[in-house]
Amino acid sequence: MPPKKGKESVQRKSAAEFFTENQTIAGFDNPGKSLYTTIRELVENSLDAAESIGEPPDVALEIRELSQAELDAERGVLRLERVDETLFEGRGKADDKEKTRLFYRVTCRDNGCGVHREAIPDAFGRVLAGSKYGARQARGKFGLGAKMALIWGKKSSGLPLTVRTARAAHEPVSRVVLDIDIQRNEPRVLEDSVAENSQKWRGAELTVTVGGNWKAYRARIVQYLRQLAIITPYASLRLDFRGSGSDRRDVRLEFARRTTKVPPVPRATGYHPAALDELLLEQLLRKTAQPSLGAFCRHALQGGPPALMRRVLKEGGFDERTEPLRVADDAARLRRLARLFRDVNCFAPPDASGLAPVGEYNLRLGVEKEVRPTYVATACSPVAAHEGHAFVVEAAVSVGGLREEEEGLRVYRFANRIPLLFEGGADVATIVAKKRVRWAAYKIDVKKERVGVFVSLVSTKIPFKGTSKEYVGEDAHEIHDAIRECLMACGSQLKAQLAKRDLHQRDRDRRKNLLRYVPDVAAALCGVLQTDEDALKKALQRHVDRADLEAVADDGGAPRARVDMRRRAVVRDVVSTRFALRLFAPRGAASRPPDEDEEAEVAPKRKRPRAAWTGVVDDDDGGDPAASPPPAAAAAARADFEFDDDDDDDDDDVLAIDGLSPSKGAPPSAGAPRSP
Repeated sequence: MPPKKGKESVQRKSAAEFFTENQTIAGFDNPGKSLYTTIRELVENSLDAAESIGEPPDVALEIRELSQAELDAERGVLRLERVDETLFEGRGKADDKEKTRLFYRVTCRDNGCGVHREAIPDAFGRVLAGSKYGARQARGKFGLGAKMALIWGKKSSGLPLTVRTARAAHEPVSRVVLDIDIQRNEPRVLEDSVAENSQKWRGAELTVTVGGNWKAYRARIVQYLRQLAIITPYASLRLDFRGSGSDRRDVRLEFARRTTKVPPVPRATGYHPAALDELLLEQLLRKTAQPSLGAFCRHALQGGPPALMRRVLKEGGFDERTEPLRVADDAARLRRLARLFRDVNCFAPPDASGLAPVGEYNLRLGVEKEVRPTYVATACSPVAAHEGHAFVVEAAVSVGGLREEEEGLRVYRFANRIPLLFEGGADVATIVAKKRVRWAAYKIDVKKERVGVFVSLVSTKIPFKGTSKEYVGEDAHEIHDAIRECLMACGSQLKAQLAKRDLHQRDRDRRKNLLRYVPDVAAALCGVLQTDEDALKKALQRHVDRADLEAVADDGGAPRARVDMRRRAVVRDVVSTRFALRLFAPRGAASRPPDEDEEAEVAPKRKRPRAAWTGVVDDDDGGDPAASPPPAAAAAARADFEFDDDDDDDDDDVLAIDGLSPSKGAPPSAGAPRSP
């Protein structure tokens, strides 16, 4: 009976009704996002089922696209011919939209622990019914995942959910077809049968048909699976998408496992006193089976030994023998106990046994498997607490990778081993990576290199912002500091490797610049030594290939190139340092004869007397024939340049060129150079 006009009546709604009307809270914003969320919930349930028994997950995801006509034929819906067209005027665009409407049958199969036959209706047909409540790490705690997929399927396609499961290889396969009563939030079993397990299979297989938009969210789905393969390298993931129509675009992807090391199963622990508010404390006191308040503090809570708990209760004026229910019924004592737990600062940190991080080893394997970086470093923070809930941060930083990735800094975020793809700009990991870490201090150029930052947060309670559960706010200061320390630790590990890489790159650049001088040097020397220019050029190129380049800063700050040509060339008794540099000058460069001071500087270094000559070495193109060296001097100079191909270690086989800057392309034209 409807309420009377002018009066309001109080109505009640079931949890299923609430989430049906507010499906955006659970991530079912639009058809494309609803398809993505359905896939995500089914896959994560499969991962949990396999990890709970320590089995490396093997998840097969099959998606079949259905048109409106195919769905109507499957459901037995007949399309009637329109008799009175005036009833449908103005529906041209709506009709076109309905014809292009698509549906997707999603089937997810795993090798997990399976589901008890008696628990199937509540597990998949009752909203807010789940097995993950409590103080422990879990991918989901709200009891919504598969139920929301069923509700969206009922709302969009009208088809029920089908569950096939087997608890062991020797047990039969149970098949249950489920629907849900939205008003009562109760499951309705449409079919219930048992078949022989001929394949000796163990696990669960869920099939649901939902409305969606594969074209709009295809990239997101593939991105989700790829990031899931990074954070769970011990899992094997397969995707098989089959389109409909003439322009079928089938997609088949497989992410093979890299390791079989599965993280341990997190165990349920007691709540830490710092995490208790008055409401939660009252609920725990009413549900506990402990006979006294002292036993409740020792067994239902964590944070200290029994002696510490007795001291705390004595400080608050509580008797250990008091019944927990009496404290829950007394609002004043309940308020005093909750405030006492918050104010005491001597409790031990939260227990880490409720956490199961993926581990640095698995995280590194996942990054190397999917990103294929040139360099990668990992770090893990110690166990810390945020609002009384334990958490651990694991991070990896990669440099280089697949060429299809764009240059720049990319942040990959994970919460309890779930990839987070949306609202990344507001996440604490993104803010820390882009604004709180000076990557240049670690030799990382985020503008020119492909840099990947991977941050995995595991906790008994992830402090998500908003109902979408897609990002963690920056106001979680403990998490903020832990992420920053991990990223800085990764940067410190990479700094040495990147410095070595930069040094090798500078050596290659110097060698490249030095090779530019080989033609001019060979042309200048062949005129003095009267030898074949091509042979001299090849010899110089061999010397450069074996060069040991060392950057040394001179007095003016310019680099000096030191060329070590051991076991190859022997250069002895050059007339003067200025004359030696002149031999390496390009053609057409101005020159002058050595002066007396230079002769006197070099003279003590001569091993044997040479014929005196004061001419100027110049090219044949613009030089003066009268200034050319006499034949005897040329023969002496040619005798000083010998090719020694033996393997003896001769310390004299060194040619040092001081003042020659390969980056500038020419030697200095003024100023006395240093002695080799």
